[in-house]
Amino acid sequence: MAYSTRPIKTKLGTADSYECWIVDRALREKLIPVPWSGLDFGRVQDDISAADVTVAEDGQASLRGARPWRHGLGIWRNRKMEWIGPITSVKRSRDSTDVVVGAQDILAWTMKRFVRETIEYELIDFGLLFDILIAE
Repeated sequence: MAYSTRPIKTKLGTADSYECWIVDRALREKLIPVPWSGLDFGRVQDDISAADVTVAEDGQASLRGARPWRHGLGIWRNRKMEWIGPITSVKRSRDSTDVVVGAQDILAWTMKRFVRETIEYELIDFGLLFDILIAE
């Protein structure tokens, strides 16, 4: 097995900034910034990851139009997109007036969406096919 000798240009460490946005259903366009007070997200291998964004009472007006499975949640770290996926819940916290927006990564669509018709493609890249089904 051959390994690349090129240096990996990855910066690990503490982020300078995080931004959260409500994004469109196709997860491509930023719609509304989320004034978060708490942020919890991660990545997992061979499973669907999740994110929770807590919004204090004074910032909840930005969430009025956000609907589960109709909008997405995007997290940017140092101005680069770090995590994105459909919103799966918008709930009031049990012990405060905060609202918690729950989301799962893009693979959650494969558990929620149903293909309503038979579509046949020949010689198509699977990544492109997945993108077509998600955007449907």
